[in-house]
Amino acid sequence: MKGKPTKQPKPKARKPARPRPKATKATVDRRVEELLRIRLDGAELWDIREYVREKEAEEVSAWQLATGETPLSDPQLYRYLQRVDSRIAESCRESRPKLLRLHLAKRRNLYAKALNQGDVRSALAVARDEAQLLDLYPSPEAKLLKEVEQLQRTVAEAQARRAAEVDELKRELAEARRERGDGGDGEAQGRADGPG
Repeated sequence: MKGKPTKQPKPKARKPARPRPKATKATVDRRVEELLRIRLDGAELWDIREYVREKEAEEVSAWQLATGETPLSDPQLYRYLQRVDSRIAESCRESRPKLLRLHLAKRRNLYAKALNQGDVRSALAVARDEAQLLDLYPSPEAKLLKEVEQLQRTVAEAQARRAAEVDELKRELAEARRERGDGGDGEAQGRADGPG
């Protein structure tokens, strides 16, 4: 006899989590700007997680949690990081001349600050870096390339001299053969004269 099918207990319905209010565009922009600064200092996801947890506890912050709100999850933080990284990528899409001017201006600013603070060593380092940026110092590769080019010129000159010497020898040989009148190896002239 078949027994009655047993009823499976219904799973208990979860209480819906209190939805986190969506951040305003201004708040998102402030958060991205904050994360951008620490990302440029080398922060990774775990550093950013720690930073956000500290800021969530502060009362006046873009990250402040209202009573009962849950902290941002890693996927949410990752989405913020994606925005930060795309802003960084956008800022790097500048033309080379514009970037060169920008970097020169930054170095000159650092040079002036270092001198104003009496930090001659830093000023020298900045000046040296600017000179390298402008390619005022020959790089080791450039020096090596210059030596290679010099060697190539020397080899080419030696080959040209050798080719000229070979041509001269060929001309002298042809002239000597004409003088002997055989145009060959000299045996024909000897046979024509007969024994003698």
